[in-house]
Amino acid sequence: MSHTNLYVAVLLLIGALFMADHSMAAEPTEAASSVIEKAPVTCEVLPDEVFIDSFYHGAKLTITGKSDANDEIIIKISSPPTESSLKFMGKAAGLFWMKIGDMEFKPVSNVYLLYTTGEIQKITTPEERIRSLVGYDAIKAQVEITSSKGPVDKDRWFNEFIKFKEKDRVYGIHEGTVVKDGKGGFSATVDWPYQAPPGEYKVAVLAIRDGKVYAEASQKLFVKTSGMMTLLSDLAFKNPAIYGVIAIVIAMLAGLGVGIVFKRGGGH
Repeated sequence: MSHTNLYVAVLLLIGALFMADHSMAAEPTEAASSVIEKAPVTCEVLPDEVFIDSFYHGAKLTITGKSDANDEIIIKISSPPTESSLKFMGKAAGLFWMKIGDMEFKPVSNVYLLYTTGEIQKITTPEERIRSLVGYDAIKAQVEITSSKGPVDKDRWFNEFIKFKEKDRVYGIHEGTVVKDGKGGFSATVDWPYQAPPGEYKVAVLAIRDGKVYAEASQKLFVKTSGMMTLLSDLAFKNPAIYGVIAIVIAMLAGLGVGIVFKRGGGH
């Protein structure tokens, strides 16, 4: 064999050994692969679509998942941050109660619902609540409140904002409502409020260990109009004149129907 052929053979052999070694190093063991793929917490929402029709009055959701059996769990349902406006009343000239100004809150979610395995103050640190936006104090820390009447008392008006949202059932903190099965599984039942507007919501499951969120899983929840509600909603935004006419006709027909019922009742 010539020297040239010998050199080529040696180079080919070295290259083959290098590729084999690199291939073996790149393939993880079965045990290592299973650790990488294993999620520390999971989240499933059923149903993940809620349809608003003529008979809609809210919905019932079931949220389940798995985590370490020793973890505390917080489930947070929220809509994307936006601006929220409120009108406030006062006495004009010291005599009559009427709207005297507008107030804006930003950034805030239209819907903010929490469900937990325990008391938030006990299972999380103050710093973690601020970082993960858990609890009303965390919202207050980032919200900006402005008024058409000038500077405002932030504590007072933030509390009024929360009362207003809780009355509509679109804000709420429900401690101790997430149930664990002792084997890592957990579940919560959510009475979805009919006051929540159509849109896309985020359902986030936070796994808590030593007062801090160490893992998170999330799933989207879609609330949609359907049937006649979709038609009316589209008309209201795209052709308000026709929507107004239809609304008047429906009101007249409803009034006529009530009148007929009372007349029949009076005849007896």
